[in-house]
Amino acid sequence: MNIVAWNCRGLNDPHSLAIPYLVWIYQNKFPMFMFISETKTAYSNAASKLDCLRPTAIFGFDSEGSSGGLLVLSWCSEVVECLYSSKNIILCKISEINGNFKYVIFFYGEPLVENRRVIWEFLQLLLDEYKNVLIIGDFNQVESGFDELGGASNIRGRDAFLDWRLSSDVTEVPFSGPRFTWSNKREQHELILERLDRAYITGEWFNHTPEGRIIHEPIICSDLAVITYYSNPITRKSNRPYQIENWCLQIPEVNTIVHDSWKIDMNGSCMFRLSKKLSIVRYNLQNWRLMNKKSWGVNWRNISKELGSVGDNIDSIQKGEHYINQINSIIPECKLNFEYWRQRMKSNWIKYGDCPTTLMYRRVKKKQLQKEILTLKNDEDTWVEGHDEVEQLVLNSVKEIFSPTLDNNHGEDIDLLLRQLHIPSISMEDREWLDMPFSHQEIKKSMFDMHGSKSPGPDGFTADFFHLYWKEVGQLVIDSVQQFLRSGNMLKEWNQSLLVLIPKVKVLESANHFRPISLCNTIYKCISKCLVNRMKLVLPCIISDYQHAFIPGRYMEDNILMSHELMHLINSKKNSNLAAVKIDMSKAYDRVDWLFLTKILNKYGFSNHWIRMIS
Repeated sequence: MNIVAWNCRGLNDPHSLAIPYLVWIYQNKFPMFMFISETKTAYSNAASKLDCLRPTAIFGFDSEGSSGGLLVLSWCSEVVECLYSSKNIILCKISEINGNFKYVIFFYGEPLVENRRVIWEFLQLLLDEYKNVLIIGDFNQVESGFDELGGASNIRGRDAFLDWRLSSDVTEVPFSGPRFTWSNKREQHELILERLDRAYITGEWFNHTPEGRIIHEPIICSDLAVITYYSNPITRKSNRPYQIENWCLQIPEVNTIVHDSWKIDMNGSCMFRLSKKLSIVRYNLQNWRLMNKKSWGVNWRNISKELGSVGDNIDSIQKGEHYINQINSIIPECKLNFEYWRQRMKSNWIKYGDCPTTLMYRRVKKKQLQKEILTLKNDEDTWVEGHDEVEQLVLNSVKEIFSPTLDNNHGEDIDLLLRQLHIPSISMEDREWLDMPFSHQEIKKSMFDMHGSKSPGPDGFTADFFHLYWKEVGQLVIDSVQQFLRSGNMLKEWNQSLLVLIPKVKVLESANHFRPISLCNTIYKCISKCLVNRMKLVLPCIISDYQHAFIPGRYMEDNILMSHELMHLINSKKNSNLAAVKIDMSKAYDRVDWLFLTKILNKYGFSNHWIRMIS
């Protein structure tokens, strides 16, 4: 669970960098909740400014004039309810699918010291009623002298705050990053830095997630910093290979890299040379991408890294002043870049976060919701929790699907079944037509018919790369595809794919609620499309007229209408002997029996060459 909290100090200023910064935070932190305090506007207006983030739930509290205002955005896959909201507190209840409840209190501390004791007392009442609680936000209160640099030595409101801490028995979540989360941004002896933003947890929350941690971002677009709570801060490296990014393919430097890489002479078959050259291009493009992260506009990542390293080492007024000077020098440059792109892009692009930088917004995620699977049921109907345990449960389920247990006489059973069925066969003319060599035009058409930005396979190349550089790579692609279509032999690298699990239902309770799909290499998909384009012309001859799906010119809706008519007929004749049988086809598309596929293709009359290519 990731939760972002930030006192933005207003969202209404059209020249403010707050909204693009929040979009960048969302795209990099993948939060389950985002808490924004001091919006200085009605919460519905604040929510509309961030509707590009597509939250599943929104809660908030209107500002009082130009002060205050709270907003909570949620992307939680579980049921979330707002139990209470005020100008200082929003209490949310999270109902987990295993029946447990969690509570998150998004907190904005009272600015006036004399009013804080009332807030601490009310917060204590909430903690007496709810046990499994996380409190996060801007507390507007310094707890100790270690959390303050500059200003008066006397910490106002400290006694009342410590009384609440002791009586509530909450534990502070440890933090990493720059120590101070607020600054008055003044110079020399007037400079003050404090740590006002933090998180606390109750004992029950600690028992469930003892490894939680807060990460402080540097102070950038407000007087206060963004903080992020991570319930499981252990980072796991992805094994997914580098993917070619379409946005940079037409840059002159990238063109030069592709041209130079493709001119390299090498020996071997067409398929080997194509794979080797693609590997060289990907390696060179990956190095170029790492060297050119700062391409356009505001580079939030570099700014955060630069300011974060300076903020980590603040232990004196002089270093704090240097930190604030760097902040003040970077912000004007960011605003200039933001204005530069705003003049050259449509206004709705700015609203939905497509500017000011390609680095921030070029990778528009197709799926906005970040779903985190916390628990699943195993075969014994017992809930399994924890990343490693859930991962192993899903892995075992996938292995079971793709490695089914078959009887020793499985092949004989298939032969017996096929003998009992009346299966049509393709004509000799169709068979000869299918066996004809594939032309250059067929292969090129298959490649250009593919969507340019579909998710790539292990090689990392999208179809857009082949579309844009067909003049350079096209002939080798055609020769390689024709080599496979003639021989039926394919490189192992081409046949590799990335296995991805797609949720089949909204509420995920067991591993079989995921549908496994394979992300194949673009060359592999080109070959498949060549075969499909030929095969689909003979399918109407061998597929029954009652099968309406996947056949050109036929529509599945016809069978749906027919089923409705049949059910109406059965229900209208209550004394008849008519009945309906529902067949569970939940695993019909989850696995392939290659022996059955080979035998049925042979029964249809396909040549051995075609059977070898397909299977």
